[in-house]
Amino acid sequence: MIADCNRQGIKTILCVANDRDLFEDYSSNNLELDHYGMPKWKGHYALTTASCIIVQTAFQQQMLQRNFNRSSVLIRNPVKLSQDDKKKWITRTQREFVLWIGRADAFNKQPSIFLDLAKHCPDLHFLMIVNRTDEAELDSLEADCPDNLRIIEHVHPTKILDFILRARVFVNTSRYEGFPNTFLQCAVSGVPIVSLQVDPDGMLTRNRCGIYVSGDVAKLKEAVIDLVDNSDKADRLANACYQYVLEYHEYRERVAEMAACIEKLHVAEPVPEKAPWWAAMKRYWR
Repeated sequence: MIADCNRQGIKTILCVANDRDLFEDYSSNNLELDHYGMPKWKGHYALTTASCIIVQTAFQQQMLQRNFNRSSVLIRNPVKLSQDDKKKWITRTQREFVLWIGRADAFNKQPSIFLDLAKHCPDLHFLMIVNRTDEAELDSLEADCPDNLRIIEHVHPTKILDFILRARVFVNTSRYEGFPNTFLQCAVSGVPIVSLQVDPDGMLTRNRCGIYVSGDVAKLKEAVIDLVDNSDKADRLANACYQYVLEYHEYRERVAEMAACIEKLHVAEPVPEKAPWWAAMKRYWR
């Protein structure tokens, strides 16, 4: 897409999703496929030729500058908040399960860690909402599922908050993320977060919005049990997370930032001269 736009003299905005998309192995001569199945040299092309790049976190901004010498615009993920949000929160004792949401992706999302967590906490109820992106991985999870874990293959996006509102704890087991939208949904729903390997811009540790266990699976279990048993602590983390999201992720300010970014790009330097017809024969200028 960016190659075609460049050829036609159309400006482009590239929005970075995952920290992993900014690794330095996205080089101009790397023919390996990335986790999207795209040659990494194409990722390098996109990152080095897009007119503007939008990132989700300050950490991504630093990675982009360090690995690709590109500046960027930081626009945090938006979420719609309401004065009635907290009125919808149910008490800790009414909440039903420890929740995990993600793709059936063994490498990055690591759902099997959550399954093992359920096995080691037989007195708690667990719910896993999984998108069937890998048939073999999902089949393996279902075959090894303990009695206290329920696996739901798909939930419509409009219904996902109904499940999050009933969660006692939300668990993230990903190796890499950008800024998980599930963290925003948990903030709106009053659900404390426990994360194995992801802490975007220190949200969980520095801002006390949840518990980050630095990859320690044993501590993951301890943190989940602690939050189930300690309602006051769960409430403190949930309230801190809500205030953080209110300050940094409220959607109207994020929309204004995006509009300003588009306007700035629109009034910037003139659009490059349209490439000749024969340039279509060589889409990527390498």
